[in-house]
Amino acid sequence: MSALATDGERLRIALVLEGGRSRSDAASLSAVARALEQSGAEVHLIRHGLGRLSTLQVQRAVQKARPHVLIATGIPSSRHLRRTAERLGCPLVCYFWPNAPLLDPHRRPRKKPAAPTEIDPTADEGIVLQHAVVGSQQQLDDLLRVLGPDSGRPRLAPARIHVLPPLLDAAIFEAQAATLNTQPTTARDSVVLGVYGTAPEQLCAGSPGVQAISLDGAPVTRSADASEAQRLAGCAGLVVVVQDEQDARDAARRIAVALVLGKPVLLVGFGSSGRVIPAEIQALDLPPALLRSVPKAELPQALAQLVAELHPAAAPSAHAVAATHASLHSLREALHPTQVLSEHVALLFEIADLTAHIESPASATHSTSRSAAQPPSLTLHARALGLRFSRKPQRLILRYQAVVSELRGFDSTALITRPTLEQQLQTLLSAGYQPVSLSAMALQDDLPRRCVAVTFDGGHAGVATLAAPLLKRLGIPFTVFVATDLLVHDPVWPWPDLLVRALADPVARAQSLPLLQADPRLAPLLAHPTWPQQAQALRLALARVPAGPRQALIDALRARLQDHIGSGPPTGHIDASSLLTPSLLPEIRAAGGELGSHGCSLVPFASLDDAALDSELVKSRRVLIAHGEHSPALAPAPLSDQPGIDARVAKAAAAAGYQLAVCNHQRPEAEVPARFSLVRCSLSERASTARDGTFDAHRLWLSMTHKAPR
Repeated sequence: MSALATDGERLRIALVLEGGRSRSDAASLSAVARALEQSGAEVHLIRHGLGRLSTLQVQRAVQKARPHVLIATGIPSSRHLRRTAERLGCPLVCYFWPNAPLLDPHRRPRKKPAAPTEIDPTADEGIVLQHAVVGSQQQLDDLLRVLGPDSGRPRLAPARIHVLPPLLDAAIFEAQAATLNTQPTTARDSVVLGVYGTAPEQLCAGSPGVQAISLDGAPVTRSADASEAQRLAGCAGLVVVVQDEQDARDAARRIAVALVLGKPVLLVGFGSSGRVIPAEIQALDLPPALLRSVPKAELPQALAQLVAELHPAAAPSAHAVAATHASLHSLREALHPTQVLSEHVALLFEIADLTAHIESPASATHSTSRSAAQPPSLTLHARALGLRFSRKPQRLILRYQAVVSELRGFDSTALITRPTLEQQLQTLLSAGYQPVSLSAMALQDDLPRRCVAVTFDGGHAGVATLAAPLLKRLGIPFTVFVATDLLVHDPVWPWPDLLVRALADPVARAQSLPLLQADPRLAPLLAHPTWPQQAQALRLALARVPAGPRQALIDALRARLQDHIGSGPPTGHIDASSLLTPSLLPEIRAAGGELGSHGCSLVPFASLDDAALDSELVKSRRVLIAHGEHSPALAPAPLSDQPGIDARVAKAAAAAGYQLAVCNHQRPEAEVPARFSLVRCSLSERASTARDGTFDAHRLWLSMTHKAPR
């Protein structure tokens, strides 16, 4: 949970709004500020004008606000506030969202001016960002070029650039079913298409059966969304031709408005290859019947195919119609203003949590209060150097959880990106640690003097898709602990993941809150301002509830959400929040990985009586054996109050046939055999992250000083 939530301190956010942003952008950013205030944050909205006097006033206002997160809204404000953010010790987040250019109009280039289609190579001078928020794939590509390795500046990792969809006018969604979803106008033998970015006569040339209507006009603004939707309502489809960077920035919003209305879109020339789809829309995994992207050279063929599909005589199959309606339903939910603003709120609270204890890496896992974080002592620094350079034998068992491509998640202690994982492992290998398997670490005596074993908890899909190829290349064996209910024919959501999805999605949240509020043990925890804080608090509270009442609540929640999120994780679509399924096991096997057990459903072992514990362990081991594991290891559930194996669980594990078990940074009980009390060192992204977001090897060693065996 965020440190800010546990000590009762409100999250303070300073949002510096540049005067050069458009009226539409200013309205969208102000809406984000209002959503943050409604979620319980203290927001200071500061206007940034022209001139040095305005810059000094902004810097003083930010210092007075003492924010936990500082948001700049462009390159000028980012450059002017960098030193202020460093002095305050807060992350600097730059909002290029939803439609800001990535150039500084007030800064002269050192040499000749850049070409109109190029990015000014001096525009990023003096900028060091921790996170950036953009509104389109084109902005993301431009930002990576501006802050890329060739610029001579610290590179902003792609995992710290977040693409969020545009904020559409709520009137579109309110009137979509009643007014805007009208039948498109058609001529006798033609299809009417709306066109952006090219002349209608050019589009119709050589394309019989097409009647094109130009929809170009005033720039896309939030206030114009509803009127633009009215113009689109009479069209059967939309063609967007991207001519320059401004067209590319506008494309995401135009596409979003059309798709909300159910109009198929043909996007021409977006991205360097011409086949790119804006990231915030691509993530929705829409079928080609709704959205396709082609280079300009293929426009005639793609247009002919679109017209044939939209012709009144063409009748799509019932299956295609059902798939299209399902995709449109998901898209409308994802692009609804309530959902978009909740994503901004969640992101900023996650960033605050990620950097809450960056001052004290040794307390990154256990500390719960920002004020309690203390700078590392000289003793810790000395021990970190000893751990790095000592010739004494050291055996390390590393514990990771979710490996992600984008640094998003409400529990920052469980997240790590693939580049950071590689840097941490390379640091240990360079220090002389030899990789071994977990079973070898526990059961073999002839090990290298310094060796390391790698484990992953929680059964996240990123272990197979992101970590496994890396570990195979480095020659590092690994163990993945998983709740075996995910590996059966009809997997079900583990209860912690079900709870997160019940609160994160607005529709599921409306269905779940009455059930959660009816439980007197859980109702007070819903007072936390944001769903990430509520989810983490509820997960920890439910982990302490006896197995019977907890299972009854989860079963009721699962039944209530069955029609909306399904009973279990999908097996086809993989994203950062997906869980491990049997289809991903070959990738783990091919990389030299083995499976371990979290039990069947991530239930804390301490909450089970003896009979239920025996059944849980035996059933879980049977599933692992069916998937090829001969001697699976055991690990407590990630949310367990007792992150180790006590004597009762060790006895039951031995009787069930487990050969070894691990615990998380906890001294084992004296009566537990050594092979059932292997101590692990928990690492995450922030264990090795400096204040500027870069990798810090010494901070990694500091993070391990109180966890590694002496």
